[in-house]
Amino acid sequence: MVDMHSFERRFSDIYHWDPQISIPSVTGLCNQNDPRLIPELFKALDRHERGMVVYALGKFGKMHPEHEKIGDIVSALAEILKNEKSMGASNALSEIGKPAIPALIALLENENQDVRYYAVQSLSQKGNIEAVPFLIKTMKDKSSKVRHRCANALGQIEDERAVPVLSEALANDRNVYVRIAAASSLESIGNSPAISALVWTLKDKKRKIRLAASKVLIYTFKNCKSVEDMRDFMRKLESAVSDARAKTDNHDEMVIIEFQVAELKAATVKKMNKLAGKRDAFLDGRPKPAPSQGATPGKPGRVRT
Repeated sequence: MVDMHSFERRFSDIYHWDPQISIPSVTGLCNQNDPRLIPELFKALDRHERGMVVYALGKFGKMHPEHEKIGDIVSALAEILKNEKSMGASNALSEIGKPAIPALIALLENENQDVRYYAVQSLSQKGNIEAVPFLIKTMKDKSSKVRHRCANALGQIEDERAVPVLSEALANDRNVYVRIAAASSLESIGNSPAISALVWTLKDKKRKIRLAASKVLIYTFKNCKSVEDMRDFMRKLESAVSDARAKTDNHDEMVIIEFQVAELKAATVKKMNKLAGKRDAFLDGRPKPAPSQGATPGKPGRVRT
């Protein structure tokens, strides 16, 4: 334990105007886990300038998630978020992680859209699978701002349970930016139903949505790093076209979808050939032939003299 003089000096430094002094002071205090720290931070919440106090509570909660006061810390930050729509409190609760999830889920029902928005934002951490059913429900929120943030959050968590509600939002949400966010999140999840939802949207009446779906599919293709990744992407595209045929008898819609998918498949085959090193190497599994002895690399049959 540090002496009182050192503790008081470091605590006063959290209010310093220079973040190169205030942030290390917070980190140092949290590392020490001095029993005086949490009571002093709670007292300091009554101060007008308390941004760094909120930050310190979040940092402490992240570093000591099993501390006996973690429930009190989460409750205090949730109250600040509820009453003040505070981004700082939202970030602090996000830092704390799993211990804060129940309080954040409760805030999804708050009557204020900004509180719901910040609660969703705090829950949008990869691995927060406990929050997924509640975020799925929040995709029906009356606020497009909240739905947009929720669509992004589900993509960040990357849970396949979100695919149906994201597919529904992509196809039917009344706000174009929610639909675009849903497209991006489906790409993050990336399973076959997600790809099918994106392919189906290639024929959408809204140009922004068609472009969003197309860009996301191209991004998925560009993220394929191996021949096997691209084979998997091709299989998903073929399955998506079959799903689309089952959904519609409209010839014009299918022409649009099949044309754009054909372009993607052609680009994928070209990239596969490039990675394989020879045009048909990936098709028949033949190894790339070694150059003739004495041949100049890149010029078969030409022997150095």
